[in-house]
Amino acid sequence: RWSSRPRIGVGLFIFVLVLVVSDCGGDDDAKADPDERPTSTTTTTLSPEQEVEQAYRDFVAMTQSVLLAPDPTHPEIAALATADARANLERTLEAMQADGRSFRTGQRDKQTILSNSISGDTATLSVCDVEHSGVYDAATATEVEPMRVVTQLIDVTLRREAGVWKVSFVQDY
Repeated sequence: RWSSRPRIGVGLFIFVLVLVVSDCGGDDDAKADPDERPTSTTTTTLSPEQEVEQAYRDFVAMTQSVLLAPDPTHPEIAALATADARANLERTLEAMQADGRSFRTGQRDKQTILSNSISGDTATLSVCDVEHSGVYDAATATEVEPMRVVTQLIDVTLRREAGVWKVSFVQDY
């Protein structure tokens, strides 16, 4: 019976004990202001590194959405995930759906990409994952596991399939 919280972007689906720390290092002050809007309407082509990073961000957003209302058949899963990442997410959603659970993220939830390496059709990201989350009863919205913050370093592998980057594996430490 499923009784643990799923991991977003971490092992999404692998349930492990982790060391709770305040951050993964690095300088958060150097990050761009998320409220800052571009001043130009010119369309720009993304670099391969930017494409990989955007694919990962899209995957995280999709994962947070489908864990809020577990649906293992959601079409965005196939569009953004492949291989182990897809299979693990679908299994987690099936278990959550069967147990009547949902997963919510909090305001402190954040993923910071620390490095990006591309080799052919494979890319690897090193990510500082600050997960602020809790588990809830899907029918009543009653808290099952309270919100908590867990921070850890993860490696994410993406694979380019038919010209589209998809998350294929998430490794946590």
